[in-house]
Amino acid sequence: MRVSKRVGTEGVLLIGSRHAESNSIVGKRPPLEGLTSSPHVSTLTANPVGGLAMSRYCRECGVELVPSGNWPLSREKYGHYICRRCVNAQSKAYRKTHKAQAAATMRRWRRAHKGYYARYQKYWWKTNQTRKAAYNKAYQEKHRVEIAAYRKCYRAANSDRMRTNKKRWQRANPDKVKAMNYRANLRRRARIAHVPFERVDREVIFQADAYHCVYCGSTEKLTIDHIVPLAKGGAHIEENLVIACRSCNGSKGTKTLVVWLAQRR
Repeated sequence: MRVSKRVGTEGVLLIGSRHAESNSIVGKRPPLEGLTSSPHVSTLTANPVGGLAMSRYCRECGVELVPSGNWPLSREKYGHYICRRCVNAQSKAYRKTHKAQAAATMRRWRRAHKGYYARYQKYWWKTNQTRKAAYNKAYQEKHRVEIAAYRKCYRAANSDRMRTNKKRWQRANPDKVKAMNYRANLRRRARIAHVPFERVDREVIFQADAYHCVYCGSTEKLTIDHIVPLAKGGAHIEENLVIACRSCNGSKGTKTLVVWLAQRR
């Protein structure tokens, strides 16, 4: 029996004998070159197991559809012959021309799937931290003026609320407040002295010096000291930082290491 193929009204392939060409709808093919609107007919290829294998093509762009690949499962389930890229393009065009309707639909969906949406957000943030950080940085640089204006207006309209929240956070996080004040003081001193300032992990410095004062070997009341003081042009970088007890650090002050060691002798 000769296998014949023809295109149905929806641009899909109909397969059957020469006398029964209007059989079942099974697929599409890419558009022919030179035609502005051509149907999408599937092609038959040899199946390694035996028989014929059907190839389906996107009705929009003509790319071959791969189940669970560029062919979304939801589209495959209901027999919609359109690739993932075309689906995304259509969705983007719809959201652009129907902003209010799309926003309302998304709000309803989020309210109805709060648990799922929260888990998805947490998973996305965890797996795309670098991508999100790069996007935020680029966005802030591009909209620096708008962001500054918005923050100014928000602070003016919510000053009491922000003050209350800040005090509540400070009471709940005294250690973080202490560390923030310490970094702010160092940053101010580095700015006044016109020296480089880099954010350094204190724990790395403590581990490098084995939690001992490098000057006297004490393990009590440890602090971080600048080998070359900020006032003498020393930078706040990891290479210029050591562990010193409070006594040695206070005694050294803004003196250089050579001068201070000479005075100790």
